[in-house]
Amino acid sequence: MVALLNALARRCSSPLTSKFLKKQVECGVSVRLVRRRGSNSLTLTRCISTQNGEIQKLLQTTKIRTRNVSMSSSAKEEFVLMLGSEQHKHAQVDFSLIDFSEMERIYVDSVASLKELGNNSAAHAKAFARERLLALGMTRDIKANPSTGILFLCGHNAGRSQMAAAMLTHHLEKLVSEGKIDSLPVVSFSGGSVPSNEVNPICIQAMEEIGIDLSHAFPKPWTNEVARASKTIITMGCGDKCPILPGQDCVNWDLPDPHGQGIDMVRQVRSAIAENIDRLIENDLKISM
Repeated sequence: MVALLNALARRCSSPLTSKFLKKQVECGVSVRLVRRRGSNSLTLTRCISTQNGEIQKLLQTTKIRTRNVSMSSSAKEEFVLMLGSEQHKHAQVDFSLIDFSEMERIYVDSVASLKELGNNSAAHAKAFARERLLALGMTRDIKANPSTGILFLCGHNAGRSQMAAAMLTHHLEKLVSEGKIDSLPVVSFSGGSVPSNEVNPICIQAMEEIGIDLSHAFPKPWTNEVARASKTIITMGCGDKCPILPGQDCVNWDLPDPHGQGIDMVRQVRSAIAENIDRLIENDLKISM
């Protein structure tokens, strides 16, 4: 099957189609090819295996020709439904501005990126893809609400950046629910330059103590979509370099590393993050707590 996919990739005149097929091989995607009688096209059904061996159908009736790729609108709708609708509660973006091929590319790349970290969770791959699509939509939809993000960046995306992103989201959503602000002014993202394979369990415990659930969080690399959607990038004192993009602010919070530390030390890190988050909301976002 790998040989067949590689052969198809060589046959396709479209560079995008060829690159995508090769990516399927790299991601370990299983396929079924069907040629209808009297047709010059092949129908490709792509499936991806989850860790527990289940097979989840991603798409059907994707026609691969030697000159172009035909995608139906119903396939796009099925794909959006497959990803799920869970997002930041108050974020509204017009996803119709994102092409089907881009959605597909981002999902496949998200699966592959997490797989490299040893994370084969289908739920995490969907969540990662949704976040990237949200960020991409924010850069295209002039009516997006919110229209910009803040990216918390650290090396492993296993402690400080996860805590900061979750804390900012928690505080802003609380302000919305209390009627102090009408909508979220920003979306908080997090990412790592060399992501770990799991979030620090002591950090999860420390955040649970203040009513913030990090149990479903997972380390992930920062991506171009998220970086471009973020007006501000905040590093966590890890020595990571900010992606340089025009009009973007880069700030460093010099925070101690919670890795390998006990709960008492991690609580101190949590308190330091909370102080920085309060200043960010009041001074930078101009919102009274």
